[in-house]
Amino acid sequence: MKREGPLLFVHLPKTGGTSLGALFEAGMAQDERVAVYGGELRLTGPDKDFVRRTKGSLDQLRLIYGHFSFGVHEILSTAPRYATILRDPVARVVSLYRHLAREPGLPFHRRIAAGMGLEEWVAGGETEMTNNHACRVLSGTPPESRKFEDSPAMLNLAKRNVERYFEFLGTMARFEDDVENLCRTLGLNPMPIPQLNTGPAGDGPTAGEVEVLRRRNALDIELWEWARSSES
Repeated sequence: MKREGPLLFVHLPKTGGTSLGALFEAGMAQDERVAVYGGELRLTGPDKDFVRRTKGSLDQLRLIYGHFSFGVHEILSTAPRYATILRDPVARVVSLYRHLAREPGLPFHRRIAAGMGLEEWVAGGETEMTNNHACRVLSGTPPESRKFEDSPAMLNLAKRNVERYFEFLGTMARFEDDVENLCRTLGLNPMPIPQLNTGPAGDGPTAGEVEVLRRRNALDIELWEWARSSES
């Protein structure tokens, strides 16, 4: 029997989420979807008013999407119906760095513009988003809890949650096909994917940058390879 309640789409940064958001807006009425991009559903200290309002709308909601972690179903008292899209961790962090470098006003922009390179940014542990972020989010580990822990237990928990509670797991490697499958999961008619929030490709990372990226995201790389192997 299909679980009741809205689908909870976990948007990991730089995985096509802005384009998907536009697709969701085009395919669903406003009262059928809720976007979460201001920390309203933090695992520790969620916005109580937002939670109350969202709980009151669960019967009509088809989708809650945005930057939040596994575990928000408990905050919202709804069924654990999750979905997400993964990206190669090295490419994801490189894309995030370039995005921050392009956009004044975003965190780290001034320091990057002043010369902080990719390797320094990642190696320095400036943000949890450059350190096994997918495993942290999908395992339901709050960023402030063991902030930069690289425990295999976090990877195993992320895999277990995906196997048990994710109705949809896509990858950027098969983005168009997987978005079509996501539309079917949501009961939407497939439609062209808007190309939003993209930037120039730029030069590839140096060997030193790749080494740091792989070291800081070893668990995410294992998760990515596991997800890719399940597609074949």
